[in-house]
Amino acid sequence: METASPLRSSGRLETLVGGALLWLGPLLLLIGTLHYRFWEQVPSMRALEGLAIGLASLGAAWLAHRLYGRSLAGALATLWCLGLVLFAGPVPMLATVVLLAAALAVGTAIAPRESIGLQAALGLVVIAGAIGWLLPLPLHYGPVYLGAALGLALWRRRAIGRSIEAFGAAWSAATSAAPSAAAFGVVLLGLASTGAWLPTMQFDDLVYHLRLPWQLQTEGFYPLDPSTQVWALAPWASDVLHAVPQLIGGSEARGPVNVLWLTLAAGGLWRLGGALGAPTWGRWLAIALFASIPLTTTLLASMHTELPTTALLAWLMALVLEHRRLEWGGWVALAILGGGLFALKLTAAALAGVLLLLAVLRFPWPPVPRILALAGIFLFLAAPSYVYALAISGNPFLPLFNGWFHSPFFHDANMVDSRWVTGFGPMLLWDMTFETRRFLESHAGAGGFGALALVGAALLALFRPGTRMAMAVALALTVIPLLALQYLRYAYPGMVLLGTVAALAALRQRPRLGGAILVSVCLANLAFQANGHWMLANGAVRMSVGKLGADRPLLSTFTPERVLMRQLRKQGGPEGAVVFLDEANSYFAEAGRQGRAPVWYDPDFQQAAIRADAVPDGSAWVALLREEGASDVIVRRSSTAPVRLLALERAGARRLSAVGPAEWWRMPARQEKSR
Repeated sequence: METASPLRSSGRLETLVGGALLWLGPLLLLIGTLHYRFWEQVPSMRALEGLAIGLASLGAAWLAHRLYGRSLAGALATLWCLGLVLFAGPVPMLATVVLLAAALAVGTAIAPRESIGLQAALGLVVIAGAIGWLLPLPLHYGPVYLGAALGLALWRRRAIGRSIEAFGAAWSAATSAAPSAAAFGVVLLGLASTGAWLPTMQFDDLVYHLRLPWQLQTEGFYPLDPSTQVWALAPWASDVLHAVPQLIGGSEARGPVNVLWLTLAAGGLWRLGGALGAPTWGRWLAIALFASIPLTTTLLASMHTELPTTALLAWLMALVLEHRRLEWGGWVALAILGGGLFALKLTAAALAGVLLLLAVLRFPWPPVPRILALAGIFLFLAAPSYVYALAISGNPFLPLFNGWFHSPFFHDANMVDSRWVTGFGPMLLWDMTFETRRFLESHAGAGGFGALALVGAALLALFRPGTRMAMAVALALTVIPLLALQYLRYAYPGMVLLGTVAALAALRQRPRLGGAILVSVCLANLAFQANGHWMLANGAVRMSVGKLGADRPLLSTFTPERVLMRQLRKQGGPEGAVVFLDEANSYFAEAGRQGRAPVWYDPDFQQAAIRADAVPDGSAWVALLREEGASDVIVRRSSTAPVRLLALERAGARRLSAVGPAEWWRMPARQEKSR
């Protein structure tokens, strides 16, 4: 009679436990869905519209596949690129291609044997770092940028050609090895990219991020002045890279630039999957999971830094995990990626610190002279905004930590947004999944369902030798931003990496079950995709498709102040300050240094506005507008204090235009000059 060996019994037990753990996440998700009646919060019309767009792309790609013999994934990628050209505009798309060519020129010189994705990421970081030091100088003009970019591309044309050729071969291998998974991944990347079809309309972009690109476009330099914009000296690498194609093409290029970051993030996750030994089809499913997160689409419609942070983190994590020993080129790549993350945002800097510390602990160090060289590379790329902020304001992190630095440009307190201080605890993941509005300006399910659905797979990965380190790092990258502030967007890059590692662990444990869970989560995420932002939930993508990418109808509906700013520029631009009187819609960033608004982003003017509001006859406001040299005023009557409207009449201002609730008024001094 045969007796089962202990090793065989142990293996069966491990398989049973692993399978049971995979069911833990879906069970928790089912319980939460039933408890919160989550099916009632599905944006059904938006989900059907997304389904229609996805099916239309699949149908057209299948036809191209049958007629021309192209791979289905390749046909899909081509169609989505054409969609971006149509809805985001051919000029912004072409200008972004020029930026990419310049980045590849730099990247191929730094890492000639690396993949095209890493070369592009390295090049973008170096370009942002170099421009960051030059921002105050009057050098930033379209012809200068176009000439520099084309010169770099011409210089490295053969190397760029080799990288493109190598990418083509790698793409063919990746799509032919898993055609169905590749098509699924590309469709989901394409659906995420619909956020890039929209014009720039999110609040933080209109009060902050657009200031740098528009200032460079209108005046050719960036004034390092935190007195009118408290974030003027904050890390600016992402905004710099948005500015480059805007200067080259003469119009905003946020959408194509974000699709570039989306593609680089997918490439980084692909590389991370390779470092973890994942099969080709598994890597495609991990990319699909990332693309399906509703917040991914939201970020593509914004200028927030979390998408480029995810891209650079993915590449950095892959490089740290795939090697046991780094050559000199690997150390240089780590220094550049780490410097780029520091230049994006303080949160990204903290996450980069985790991976850089792991690299320092894991790999033998290079000689001291090379360590000093690496430090120089890192500081050159990471430091521009911090050095300027320290020199000008006395606080390298302005407006953060001002309770320690006491800069006169902000109040003496360490700024904390109390809306997102809900407490860090064991139920945070559950709460962020089902009570998302407590952690983000969004609707239910904006963070997706992958983190909870894969909680059992995450436990598996944490106790498996092959994925233990990767999961520990991904957990750290997710948890660190949530310790001080429980804000979902800050945790997004870590959650993407966490989901990738957990997904690959699930596929390794039970390929069919893991694959079914991943596909189900992707479809659930897609159903809630529009819940990532209120504009998406209100049909912004459908409107963009219906208007064939025309910006004016969307801007008139969601941010009519932007239409008025276009009208103002067509008449020669403002001769003085452009004052926004309505706190709720003070979209003053694109006015550059001429923009003023009574909001905390402009603390001096906010305090002056409070004092002027206290004088009921409006005379103080009239004096304030004259003191600021206001030539134009933009206001919404429905949400503006009556004393401010009274001041416009008392000052003799004349209404020139109105778009929806937004009105453009001209001050009398400007009226006289225009006669």
